[in-house]
Amino acid sequence: MTEDLTPYLERSASTDLPALLRAKEEAKKRMKDSPTKDNVDAFRTVRAEVARAAETAANPGEGRLFAKKLDALAYLKARGFQIQKTKFYDDCKAGLIPTDANGRFEEAVLLAYAAHLPVSAKEKDSKLSAAAQRRLESDGDLKAEQAKWARLRREKLEGRVVERAEVERGLAARAQFFRNQIENAGPLFGARIIAAVAGDEARLPEFLRLWEEMAEDWMDAWSADREFVVGTPDALEAPAPDAE
Repeated sequence: MTEDLTPYLERSASTDLPALLRAKEEAKKRMKDSPTKDNVDAFRTVRAEVARAAETAANPGEGRLFAKKLDALAYLKARGFQIQKTKFYDDCKAGLIPTDANGRFEEAVLLAYAAHLPVSAKEKDSKLSAAAQRRLESDGDLKAEQAKWARLRREKLEGRVVERAEVERGLAARAQFFRNQIENAGPLFGARIIAAVAGDEARLPEFLRLWEEMAEDWMDAWSADREFVVGTPDALEAPAPDAE
């Protein structure tokens, strides 16, 4: 039987470091036993939570304040720590849990004191609850999406990929240039062509009509659907990179 991670993963307070550490160890064990994508993502998520909790503990800020010992004890128990009332009161008397100038217990001090206390555990099946699993999957999907966009940005900077719109603009510019060349080729080169074959320049209008018919055929061919492939044969034959 293993401990259910839900009580730890669903806590709203980011300073619940002991609970998160237990969740991290459980997630790490599951990842080693079954290194599936979901288990790896779950471990990474809990590890990130632990890092944030450690940072918060190092910079606690204001936090909550408790005027009475009983309230402070109830808070620790609500966070999942196992501690008896007599021990807590004895530790307070011994000065192990210092208070502020007004005699109040600070949340950060309480959590630091409870860091080595045992945490309540429920013996359940090793599977996460549906709510916790959804949260882990959501976090994993978000991180995967962020990694994909980061990879695309890196490949663009390296010149390995270009934006579709940029390619389409380039093709459109080439098409316009090609069309202009065809449409103007007759007036520009017709006389030269006729002279080159010792023809009659008076028949230039007839030649231009023929040229226009040819140009229409060319443009119809250009506008037909086809697949354009860019790259060297070696690059095209290379296997696709593994998905991250």
